[in-house]
Amino acid sequence: MNKKRRISVEFENKKYPLNIKDTDTEERFYRKARERLQARVFAYKFQYAKSTELHTPDFYVMAAFQFALESLFDDSFMEGVSQLSDYIDEYLQQK
Repeated sequence: MNKKRRISVEFENKKYPLNIKDTDTEERFYRKARERLQARVFAYKFQYAKSTELHTPDFYVMAAFQFALESLFDDSFMEGVSQLSDYIDEYLQQK
């Protein structure tokens, strides 16, 4: 049985309700993700503090894009590691 827990995460003074798996680990991941996003947004706000064209929603978009890009690089790296592991296995089986 998959029990659910209802939590809320807050961004920019607005709470967003979420239904997650009823585990402490799951909740910690959601809270940690929130912290990472807020840290990234804060960094962009600081970096572009003098800009009059960029506003808070823009920083969230920039952070989301950066996370998506990092995810693609991570996937590509793991795919390379998997291929290397396959090559090593094939080599060792030939010996």
